[in-house]
Amino acid sequence: KRSFRESLPYFRTLHSMAFSLLGLSADSLMTDFQLSQFARLVKTPLSNSNFTYKGIPKRMTIGDQMLHIINVASLQDMSIRDYMSTLLSRGSSGIPSTITIDRVEDFASRYRDFKLSESVYDYTDMLIMAKSAELEIPELKYLFIDEAQDLSSLQWILVNRLAEKAGKIIIA
Repeated sequence: KRSFRESLPYFRTLHSMAFSLLGLSADSLMTDFQLSQFARLVKTPLSNSNFTYKGIPKRMTIGDQMLHIINVASLQDMSIRDYMSTLLSRGSSGIPSTITIDRVEDFASRYRDFKLSESVYDYTDMLIMAKSAELEIPELKYLFIDEAQDLSSLQWILVNRLAEKAGKIIIA
């Protein structure tokens, strides 16, 4: 009798699919400790909280809010400037006046440099890399995308790449 993993070897989230297809190892993922090191380096508190892209949750530090903006802009396949300009033009963005576009762009640059110096990636980086990397995407009999309404633009790019090799696509 075949195990679940043997029966469905590609049953995974988009992040874990990107992780696998890119050939990354657990050592290449940003840890909470490294995030804490970055926070100390830039003298900006980070709570290591789990971010969503539905809006900026309350009780986040300034650093958390900037990291959230950086991740959501990336997930929406937008520049920080374009994403923040869109939010600010709506008038009720919830972004404090101390968080300016220039400040977030500087924070993003320092975050990118830190990850390069540590040779680590965060979960959004995996999707960004999978967007354009030469990947050996397996032939899939079925591609089942659950909670499709919650996918970001960047996730849809990976879905479309996977769909090219799928026999049947089911979107739920």
